[in-house]
Amino acid sequence: MTTALITLTALFVVVLVAGFQVLSRLTRQIQALEKKEGAEPALVVMQQQLDGLREQVRVSLESGRSEIDRRLEETQRVVGDVRRGLGEVSGQVRAVHQAARDLQGLQEMLRAPKVRGGVGEYLLAELLAQVLPQAHFELQYSFKGGQRVDAVLRLGDGLVPVDSKFPLENFERLHRAAEAGDEPGERAAFRQFRNDVKRHVDAIADRYIRPGEGTYEFAMMYIPAEAVYQEIIRQDEGDGLDLFQYALSRRVVP
Repeated sequence: MTTALITLTALFVVVLVAGFQVLSRLTRQIQALEKKEGAEPALVVMQQQLDGLREQVRVSLESGRSEIDRRLEETQRVVGDVRRGLGEVSGQVRAVHQAARDLQGLQEMLRAPKVRGGVGEYLLAELLAQVLPQAHFELQYSFKGGQRVDAVLRLGDGLVPVDSKFPLENFERLHRAAEAGDEPGERAAFRQFRNDVKRHVDAIADRYIRPGEGTYEFAMMYIPAEAVYQEIIRQDEGDGLDLFQYALSRRVVP
């Protein structure tokens, strides 16, 4: 649109310039006739009219040039804005691509159970350090016989064991099936994921609930991934089994 306006304005100026030149030539011819034949009234009037018309053309020409200058400045500003906008978009696209690569790298890293457990332990430690005084929790607490839990909370005279590991392999299958709209695959993956969580709950209950060593009659299962936690508390309408209720029945709080 801006380019078309500039083109039309330029054509208008060209026409004005041509008209101005024609008027100037006619004026010179009339002046020559006046000198040759005398100052006839008709020629004098024509001369005055041509002078006025030439002045109007000159003013219009100056206005047209100013309009072109203004349009050019506006075009340069728009082009500059577009270039800056494209630069910002390009930067955002690069940032998104980098974030995607980082996320993929993190996902690959978390596939290893030991590394995944280490990340969970780190997140749990950061959370406890932010919400509790140091005296009210202990990391990597060891029971008799060498069994170690990720953390314990010191509440009154007792300890609350906290485990920070979480199932991921079958959760990833569940997530992929849900994204693909594969309902049979999603149900199958959820059953496998549910079995993973139940086994993990059983392990926490068997290993860490030790009233004889000062723990309360329950333990906690810290889930550092919100999506995993949502699946744990989700009810399976197929067979009515509830992971959350199962965990509570084993005295493990997700």
